[in-house]
Amino acid sequence: IADEPWELMEVVATETRGIYAGVVLVESNRTQNRTPRRLRWLQHTKHVQQLFRVDNVQIRSFVQENQKVRDLVFEHQQRQEILKGWKALGMRPNDIGLLADLDETLTRDFLRAIQVCGVPQFQYEKYKCHYQNVKEHALSRAFESSPECTLEF
Repeated sequence: IADEPWELMEVVATETRGIYAGVVLVESNRTQNRTPRRLRWLQHTKHVQQLFRVDNVQIRSFVQENQKVRDLVFEHQQRQEILKGWKALGMRPNDIGLLADLDETLTRDFLRAIQVCGVPQFQYEKYKCHYQNVKEHALSRAFESSPECTLEF
């Protein structure tokens, strides 16, 4: 999470309420383009628990001051914090983890279908977490923006 408005958190929480067993959010002290930013979400764990209606919530900070760590390496290190959070929440081999930006949420119908119908590729006993077999990509049209793309008129 970064500087998304609370309204985005409310929309995502409404769409996914009661689906997740746990939520791990990671907040960095720097943007993807390394601009410093103030941590503002860390003290809101209780509010996030109420929004998502889930007790297992972690909001983790990610502080990376090494200027040589950039781009995808920076993003990868942030995502490692999510994995640490999942382990801390007690994620088990047959649990499904969704790794996504807050503004890239799957629909409630799709998430429920995964819960109810199951996904053969996610069978731990068969694939033992081999990444080529268990990772599924959700493809859709995405519109992204960056403060670096802003033009003054």
